[in-house]
Amino acid sequence: MLPSYEITPGSGVAQAQFGEAHRARLGEPVSFERVPGSGLIDAYGDVTLMLSYGDDDRLTEIEPGGADAVLNGVQLLDRPLGEVLDDLRSAGLAPEFVGDCAFEIRGLGLYLISPAPEETDVPTESGSIRPLTAA
Repeated sequence: MLPSYEITPGSGVAQAQFGEAHRARLGEPVSFERVPGSGLIDAYGDVTLMLSYGDDDRLTEIEPGGADAVLNGVQLLDRPLGEVLDDLRSAGLAPEFVGDCAFEIRGLGLYLISPAPEETDVPTESGSIRPLTAA
């Protein structure tokens, strides 16, 4: 059974929230850098939860992937992208395409990653939650 991550915009997920000390509670991670000098990433739960840290060792990004990630009752991952986008719009949220493979839900610090965003039948692959910043 896959872990479940209920997303709270601006805060994170129950397992790891921005501004809290969570490393001791989560256990031993697999730690790595995607690109040398890009900052440490801790992976937990067979890489279903990845946590990125900045230079000051503060949590800067939470990435649930290959798991049950939910926002406002909408299952975000491992479902066809078109269904996820439709359900988010029905919930009053407005995902916008940004970059080359992501949809941003503005004002929530949440991004959905799709390997083929032009193909709405391809499942969403992962998400990215970032802390909210003052405008």
